Amino acid sequence: MSYDLARKINLIFVLGIAGVLAGSLTIQFGGEYPCPLCILQRLAFVLMTMGPLLNLRFGVRQRHYAISLFAALFGMSVSVRQVLLHVVPGTGSYGFAVLNMHLYTWAFVIFFMAVLAVAVMLAVHKEAEIVPEVVQTRDAYVKVAFAVMGLIVAIMAVATLLECGWQCPDNPTGYKLL
Repeated sequence: MSYDLARKINLIFVLGIAGVLAGSLTIQFGGEYPCPLCILQRLAFVLMTMGPLLNLRFGVRQRHYAISLFAALFGMSVSVRQVLLHVVPGTGSYGFAVLNMHLYTWAFVIFFMAVLAVAVMLAVHKEAEIVPEVVQTRDAYVKVAFAVMGLIVAIMAVATLLECGWQCPDNPTGYKLL
């Protein structure tokens, strides 16, 4: 795989996860407050973008993909825990459904797809071909990816602090600190 193609795939990965997180913030500000498991899933999504961001900044390396893989596995475990809490019919669920699946189920699907994507990238990875002598970080799209993720992380941190204070409620109904 060429270096340019690997960078483009990493950029698409970051912007795709940024879209997922932006969607979760939109739903939150629409009145659907995230539970503690939802917040952990968001954290896993953020951690998952660290590998591609490091690839964009320092060159494509296997250890960067490992960060994304571990974060996706963590996110899968948290989302499957939430799915299992609500899998029994009649026990209720948390939040509303999008295309007949709840957001925590969608999170599991996205984490699973991310594991597959990282596995494919590792399978076609040839470190000698992809790690250049000097990584160009002046590219506008690299700066955009970092800025977008930085903004989303900042908004999520402030929103979580306002919602939870120092301890998140099991079933949040509003912002504690407002």
